[in-house]
Amino acid sequence: MQRLGILGAGQLAMLLAVEAKILNLHVSILANHDHDPAVSVADDVCILPSQDQEAGKAMLQRFLSTVDIVIFESELFAGSNLMPDDSNLLKHMCPPLPVMKLCSDKVEQKSLFTRLDLPTPKWQSFDATSEPHAVVKNLWEAFPEGFVLKWAKGGYDGKGVMIMTPNFFADESAAQRLKEFIRQAFDFGVRVYGEELADFSSECALVATRSQDGELLTFPLVDTQQEKGTCRLVVGQMNEPQLEEDAARIAKVLSDDLGYVGTFALEFFVVNSQLFINEMAPRVHNSGHCTLDSSSTNQFRSHLLAVLGKPLEQHNSKKFFAMINVLGPDTVLDNVPKPSFHGPAQLYWYNKMSSKPMRKLGHLNIIAKSKSEADEMIQTYSKAINDWEASF
Repeated sequence: MQRLGILGAGQLAMLLAVEAKILNLHVSILANHDHDPAVSVADDVCILPSQDQEAGKAMLQRFLSTVDIVIFESELFAGSNLMPDDSNLLKHMCPPLPVMKLCSDKVEQKSLFTRLDLPTPKWQSFDATSEPHAVVKNLWEAFPEGFVLKWAKGGYDGKGVMIMTPNFFADESAAQRLKEFIRQAFDFGVRVYGEELADFSSECALVATRSQDGELLTFPLVDTQQEKGTCRLVVGQMNEPQLEEDAARIAKVLSDDLGYVGTFALEFFVVNSQLFINEMAPRVHNSGHCTLDSSSTNQFRSHLLAVLGKPLEQHNSKKFFAMINVLGPDTVLDNVPKPSFHGPAQLYWYNKMSSKPMRKLGHLNIIAKSKSEADEMIQTYSKAINDWEASF
């Protein structure tokens, strides 16, 4: 039995572990806490010491030496200072560590998009040698209609993002918040970058898997809708053949250039019926959770087949499907009970021990027979989820 190691123990690791068991893999998890979501479904668990860095390095080395192949739950772990120097321990990582490190830095991603001449909003980056006021001045001069300021590392679900519009400084505290946003990144050695504010009509995402021999499998392009910087709703299929073709081409160009192996996601803005890349996620992705029910194979299984060097499974996808994220209530920081929603939608609950506003606690998958039925179910379940979140 092959031993699979997963670096991380959140909901993505949990769903990967469940699929790995179906493939008869022995699953070892490297977790931060003994109550992390993936812990309950793993065969073996290693808990990283929270304070002792040297002990953490030793723990990671032992973990890597006991497994046959290693995958990442998140690109954020790739930049960890716990990574050993022993190349023999790193060679079983898939995707390779250099690829994950590149993808963990969004400035490097933007540089890659630019080098490959792929459509992406115009951008400029700055490091800690730049004064915060100079960063803002340069960006206003470059993008007078507005821009989005982002951290190159550590940002997700709205964190590490600040939208700058011409009326931004109408708020008296804006200047100080902006200065703190930039200084916080620089203090941690993280670059910031600004990209031109895209006048987009919608956002969408493509989940794809590339095999070891370069075969690319793409799932349907899906519409994604955000709430306070966090994805709330995913709706498929978009039924936009030209956008599907363009997204698949971009995925092929990027993954071939990187020599990528496994599942990844591309997030796009749609501007005047054209795709502009926002960012790449080098892993299974929230927008692909619907594949658990909408497709004959799913993103987690595809990822595992790819990293194991096995043939990818072609899939048949439903025409009408959706996924709604269940997010943490605004007023609760403790554990919240699993909700109960009536009807045919499938609830996936992550069993997190603590909640916070907008934290992803679970998701609902919806399968419908028609667009009108899908729209009705989305409305019904969205209300039920909002009522549940408001009940605390």
